[in-house]
Amino acid sequence: MEESARSWEKDSTSTEKVQAFVQGMRQSGVVCVSKHFPGYDSWTNSDHQIAISASPKNKIAYNVEFFKRLSDDIPVTMMSSVRFIRISNRPAVFEPKIVKMAREMNPETVILTDDLWGVSLRAWVSGTERVKSKGYPRKDFRKLIRTALTAGNDMFMITYPAKAVEMVNYLEQISKNNKTYRNRIEESAARILKMKYRAGMIKVQ
Repeated sequence: MEESARSWEKDSTSTEKVQAFVQGMRQSGVVCVSKHFPGYDSWTNSDHQIAISASPKNKIAYNVEFFKRLSDDIPVTMMSSVRFIRISNRPAVFEPKIVKMAREMNPETVILTDDLWGVSLRAWVSGTERVKSKGYPRKDFRKLIRTALTAGNDMFMITYPAKAVEMVNYLEQISKNNKTYRNRIEESAARILKMKYRAGMIKVQ
């Protein structure tokens, strides 16, 4: 993000400064999210077009190390929609190996998707280079949801309110009809509730 001038200041790799910021937000009742795992060194914006990174694995590991240093302070990690082709042709948010890398930093970390309505993700699911802003096929949208779920993501983000409702309804449907999906959803729900409890968002009587 720093390389494309989209990050927080020019010294956002200062662990101490980020920790101080996160602590201040926590004291005000705000939970911070680190993004985009395992980095975002593509010059294109995945919300609007395909985003690809050819970074070598040692560069990716360098970026991951910074996420690791903050994993005890920041309880939520957002995945990247970039395709790190030295690891996989899947966008990171859909690649189980990369989601597992995020999970291994801290087993209690809540893994959040990038915007599932982003062009890069919808195009990958549909197997095309571009997609229409409206009229996205229902079968592709459902595949997108299942792919995000089985990759290991806990919390889904989408910037299309009507599709958010459709997504929740579909997750409920597959959880009722498939034990594997239900277990996967319940695992994530437990992790999210724990995070909210530790943050003081919910009380247990």
